Amino acid sequence: ELEAAFARRPCWSRDALFGQLEHGGDERRVARHIHRVAYRIKSGAYGGSFVRYGFDPRADRESSKYQTVTYRVEKDVRR
Repeated sequence: ELEAAFARRPCWSRDALFGQLEHGGDERRVARHIHRVAYRIKSGAYGGSFVRYGFDPRADRESSKYQTVTYRVEKDVRR
């Protein structure tokens, strides 16, 4: 299943990947096997994404659609 997902698309966010897997995917099973097909980018424009081995999203302009946006909401918001 993981191989098929990365054959369709070279770059996935965690939530998008789990949404594509049958029954949402078993987190422990996926965590055990994801390293066989992909690596994780920890920071930057593709931070938090899983990327298929052999693919570098920074090298292809078309990969900009896989960039992620991270935001945080403060717990105590004062006006």
